[in-house]
Amino acid sequence: MGTSAGPWDAAGVAGTCSSGGVTVINGFFGGGTPELRRDQDGVPILSAGSHRHPRDGACFMEYAAYLAGEPWSDHPSCTHPLLAHLAREVNDRTSDSGRRELAPLIPSVIGLTSHDPIVYPRLVARVARTALPVVAPQDQVVLAVALIRAEQLTAEIAEPSDESGSDAGGEVLAENAPARRWAEAFLRRHPRPRLVTYLRRAAPNSLSAATRAASRSTHTGSDGLLRQMLADGIETVERLTRRAPTAGAPSIHAGPGS
Repeated sequence: MGTSAGPWDAAGVAGTCSSGGVTVINGFFGGGTPELRRDQDGVPILSAGSHRHPRDGACFMEYAAYLAGEPWSDHPSCTHPLLAHLAREVNDRTSDSGRRELAPLIPSVIGLTSHDPIVYPRLVARVARTALPVVAPQDQVVLAVALIRAEQLTAEIAEPSDESGSDAGGEVLAENAPARRWAEAFLRRHPRPRLVTYLRRAAPNSLSAATRAASRSTHTGSDGLLRQMLADGIETVERLTRRAPTAGAPSIHAGPGS
């Protein structure tokens, strides 16, 4: 079977060669050395973790950096840092066989970035809403904390007319009342973090907790749940980057420390 065109082919890949049903992308680092691999259907072959060189493999965000023409890194500037954090977490917690289904999402994260802090709580809330109903009870309480905290912060910095996502969060919490009650009691005992602390630590930690919970969920296939969380996160950032920054909110670009 020959290789089929995919959205990654539109990014200016210099050339390919085939061997044993695997296509290797050439010419990215110069000299025509084979670098990145794709399977016989043209789908990028992704692997867990970060890689010093593309010959060692590529994760989701390293492939995104490649397509965007950026230096080799799993922290490229072409993607919002919190969305990139989510993508790395999903990539690493997805099985080797399931990771193939993540590849079609790679081009969609390129160019999705913003300095508007509203992206952080909105992204956390969306991912938590997706995962909370189907993870184990001990994980539901953690995600309920993340969801409530994200919605509290959103209410503080969002425009008064912006009500997107608020009803959905309430519905998920209402359907998981024990987790909601535990989370509310926990949050009453713990003050809200400063905005910068939330952006740099709490938000990425919340997404790490969500992907960890999803990876051990037995209610549904964990690979499918992880992919859905990433797809929902991408959709959220797409929607937010199409609108003007939140009025009166500071423009902060604080990447997760992972």
